Amino acid sequence: MKNFVSTFKKWHAYQKERFPLLKYSLITAAFAGSGLALSSMTSTPGEPFPFRVFPAAFLVSLFFFFQLRVSDELKDYETDCRYYPQRPVPRGLISRQELLVNGLILAAVQILLCLQIGLVHLLPLFACWTYLLFMHNEFFIGEWLKQHPLIYTFLHMLVLLCLDVFITSCHWLDAGLVPSPTLISFYATSFFLGLVLEIGRKVKSPQEDFNGSNTYTNMLGESGAISLWYASIVFCFGFAALTAMQTSDMLMFMSFIFPSLSLCFLSGAFFLFHKNANTAKRIESAAGLFVLCTYLSLGLVPFIVQKLGS
Repeated sequence: MKNFVSTFKKWHAYQKERFPLLKYSLITAAFAGSGLALSSMTSTPGEPFPFRVFPAAFLVSLFFFFQLRVSDELKDYETDCRYYPQRPVPRGLISRQELLVNGLILAAVQILLCLQIGLVHLLPLFACWTYLLFMHNEFFIGEWLKQHPLIYTFLHMLVLLCLDVFITSCHWLDAGLVPSPTLISFYATSFFLGLVLEIGRKVKSPQEDFNGSNTYTNMLGESGAISLWYASIVFCFGFAALTAMQTSDMLMFMSFIFPSLSLCFLSGAFFLFHKNANTAKRIESAAGLFVLCTYLSLGLVPFIVQKLGS
């Protein structure tokens, strides 16, 4: 019992610092639910929500995000030991072997979840893992990518397209349908949502930045990082609006997404005027809220509204 409590405490501390489970669960649930709802609305309008495949879409995606974290911890171990010794793995709270074992255990669970809804669903899962393998090895051009950080970010965000295809295929592949063209703009939205989240969590104040840190403020400066973040938000909003025009009432979409969109721009401006740890943290929080609201506004909310209207 003592060992169990000790193990629970250290993993609880790890997830709090490196993989906030509640935050990831909420965003992943919205991601998976909206992808399935959108695929259902555009491919099989009038049909009920595909609840049968939701657990697989949600849990496989959540576990995959954790595997992305494991890959980063293993790949960046030496860098973290040098620049971030306070993180859980460098300071010895969790070992690399423990992370790897847990990632492999979750891989076995992912396979079982896919088999539960159909053998064919292993194909998009294996595609996700294949891209993760390339990411882990820095696409075999790691030194070149270090000199081109924006290309590095772009290539890493493409993994979300793999996960998008997996989630939506849980519906259209399960139903034996051809995926709707509307999903293309949804995939593009997810790509830029990934950028919004990734950049938002790596905007730091001058007091938190240091030479060698992998933050966007360190690489591009405060103004450059915020400008890139704003650009990602604008592109994300554009593709989200394009998706919404094909599936829902634009007034409803705007009313749902506008508050979080405004909060992002205000948070960025406030950071530029007051560069400290608190304003930097607000950017990360605003990014998470914007991602959550965007996913909900594109899939689940219009799906529920349509069902209530009918």
